[in-house]
Amino acid sequence: GLRSWPKPIKLCYAGPFFRYDRPQAGRYRQFHQFGMEVFGSAAPVTDAQLMYVQHVLLRQLGLEEYVFLLNTLGDQADRTAYIRALKEHYRRHVRKLCRDCKARLKTNPLRVLDCKEEKCQQVAYTAPRLLDTVSDEAQAHFTQVRTLLDELKVPYEIAPGLVRGLDYYVRTVWEVVPRRPGDPPTGSQTSLGAGGRYDHLVKALGGKDVPAAGGAFGIERLIDAIRREGIDLQLTDTPSVFVAQLGAQAKVGALRVMRLLQEAQIRFAESIDRDGIQPQLKLAERLNVAWVVVVGQKEVIDGTVILRNAESGMQEVVRQEDLVTELRRRLNVSQG
Repeated sequence: GLRSWPKPIKLCYAGPFFRYDRPQAGRYRQFHQFGMEVFGSAAPVTDAQLMYVQHVLLRQLGLEEYVFLLNTLGDQADRTAYIRALKEHYRRHVRKLCRDCKARLKTNPLRVLDCKEEKCQQVAYTAPRLLDTVSDEAQAHFTQVRTLLDELKVPYEIAPGLVRGLDYYVRTVWEVVPRRPGDPPTGSQTSLGAGGRYDHLVKALGGKDVPAAGGAFGIERLIDAIRREGIDLQLTDTPSVFVAQLGAQAKVGALRVMRLLQEAQIRFAESIDRDGIQPQLKLAERLNVAWVVVVGQKEVIDGTVILRNAESGMQEVVRQEDLVTELRRRLNVSQG
């Protein structure tokens, strides 16, 4: 089974889901969702990659009006101490809370921060911020995630009140909402997608203690957004390029190369969580790609990549700005 697979394990899924909550606009009893899961990686680059993939997908769909709301919940010990402080704050203002929040204060206090009722938002505004109380380690993790998102130009805003609906989340959490960065919230705002880190969930379900993170989109909500913007979708082919990397700096360089390929609509595969070059080349062979783009520490400094023919093993150095042109020529891909 999955236990014998090399880590990290990356999975995707799609299918119907069912909601217990009362149906309302954008929240159906039965809905469809697709998402991505990464098991076996606690690295900040994994959080950033999940958001980056979501960002690129939205761009490929033609959507432009969206922003990632980002927060950190710290570790479990951070949250336990924070919940005590949060309960104390809300108990002083309990008369101002809606009926649902009075119940949440007993069952899941963090969810009170997420309430859309105006009177509850006013109380939340003066509540202590979890972001200010998390451990140094969790803060460093969050800072690295933000740095990566900045370099990848993923539109995001810090949302101190974002907690997500399930209490197994730790550290990074996010939602994707349909508005431009900097625009004011619209009140009852329906998210297009979301994600977060849940490092202890596998153990809680009876497995080993495996770090994990994931993100997902609601298909109906994406369809609604696509219709609003009048977008005409097009199908794509299987990947013909594999992006490999070697070294810590090269991971960011590889993500930038991926962005170039995505903008050029050249399909590719990758395994950015792997550190060795040979496992990546073996995966490229299994995927039967035509070309492998290798990014190393030297290539990052020089602004180049190594372009390797997957069949012959012959390779050459190509300047990063020439990569798309060279791949199009060799793959006979038109510029559209």
